[in-house]
Amino acid sequence: MLIDFGSWYHEAWPSVAGALVVAAQGDRDAGQDAASEAFSRAFERWERVGDLESPEGWTYVVGRNVLRRRLRGRGRIHLVGSQIELAAPDRPGPEPELWVAIADLPDRQRTLVLMRYVLDMTQGQIARELGIADGTVASGLSQARRSLAVVLGDQESPPSVKGATL
Repeated sequence: MLIDFGSWYHEAWPSVAGALVVAAQGDRDAGQDAASEAFSRAFERWERVGDLESPEGWTYVVGRNVLRRRLRGRGRIHLVGSQIELAAPDRPGPEPELWVAIADLPDRQRTLVLMRYVLDMTQGQIARELGIADGTVASGLSQARRSLAVVLGDQESPPSVKGATL
């Protein structure tokens, strides 16, 4: 059943746009521009995209590709934790240190973490969306969690994104 684009857009924008800001390593303008372009493309194809298992995942991947094309040759952008504001107004904000650490992950690991924990996609959904094996997703997420644990140090309670513990 096709969901209403407007309702979906208002619900999905904070997570997808926030994930793209992190993917842009804190460049809010680049991340939000990529999100706008991706949502525009989703709207143009809504009859097909709206029936997908994860329209957010499709939109994120499109936005990530837009972002890559735009940032190619610009060099890396250093993340400033205070620049990132991913939470919708009714949700608690994430820990800035966590976003700094995620932004510093290698691109594949960062993408997997954002799709899994920000967009709430399952391993299977991520694998299908990226065209990779489930085991590759599991391995990449495991590597990312290990890297984050090293960077963030031993904490008594692991950091969380939108309520999902990493």
